[in-house]
Amino acid sequence: MCTLYKDDNYALITSNNRKYQKLYDLRNNPEWNMNIANENPETCDDAFEKIKLDAKGYLPLVSRFEFESLKDWYLQKSTFSDKG
Repeated sequence: MCTLYKDDNYALITSNNRKYQKLYDLRNNPEWNMNIANENPETCDDAFEKIKLDAKGYLPLVSRFEFESLKDWYLQKSTFSDKG
């Protein structure tokens, strides 16, 4: 299972056990194509704490999860339209 945290500066995509994480600096990389998680562990820690607070401490874990096999869905353009 994975979770997304996003604020005005960063977006963190993390497996709930924190084994796999992707962090994006939205000011300098609004396309979300440069993962800076390894270089910014404190930012990942801060964002994950906010996730835990929002979840009231409970994040479900799934044992057979392959984070790297996820398609980067957040990079896909929406096919939805608000035009009738």
